[in-house]
Amino acid sequence: MSLFKEWIQEIRSKIDDATVNEISGIHVDLSFERRLLSELLEIVPPGVDEVLAIFRIMDLLSGGSRRLVIDMAPTGHALELLRMPERILAWTRPLLKTLAAHRTLTLARDAAVKIAELGQRVRELIGILTDARRAQIHVVMLAEPMPDRETERLIRQLDAQNLPASSLFVNRVLFEEDVGKCARCRLAMRWQRGTLSGLRRKYKKLEIYVVRNFPEELAGKSGLRLLTRELWRLA
Repeated sequence: MSLFKEWIQEIRSKIDDATVNEISGIHVDLSFERRLLSELLEIVPPGVDEVLAIFRIMDLLSGGSRRLVIDMAPTGHALELLRMPERILAWTRPLLKTLAAHRTLTLARDAAVKIAELGQRVRELIGILTDARRAQIHVVMLAEPMPDRETERLIRQLDAQNLPASSLFVNRVLFEEDVGKCARCRLAMRWQRGTLSGLRRKYKKLEIYVVRNFPEELAGKSGLRLLTRELWRLA
């Protein structure tokens, strides 16, 4: 939460100055407003630090032709991160509304500008995520019953958020020559084939790729070449 804490601390200092003021020699302490704003700032939307980290990476890559690849955590965490931009917008609205009551104070306006800038960056991120020409989501799963159900939930939620997946990669799939006489391995392979047979029926519009199970960890350029040679498209 370091990025968010730094951002919040900057806002807090502006709010403290904005809600304690001298008017015609009379000390005015807007303590209720300050407590209200403080409570709103304490409501930390989960995933906001990751969004701020994405903003920082986007700044580093701005104006270049590089591609940014984000390897997300499993389904629940990925969905939370993808929902975060809309939640941040909802979170900034009461802050801006409260500060608007003190818009005659310069520092209150400064704090509002800071929050509004965050809202603008979030809108830019939403625009990128929902533009298939600028952002694509590739889902990775294992050919097992539980990941199959989780993937179904993920793809359904992505569609609901107007963030449709571009392709589906099924990782660590066992081939006939990989299992030999291992009874456990052959049983696992049959389970995998059952899962694979249902994917094409469920995801007719998705490009589905099968990644072969490798006995050793892949690393470096040689590992990447091996991976691409053993990447198969599910017909």
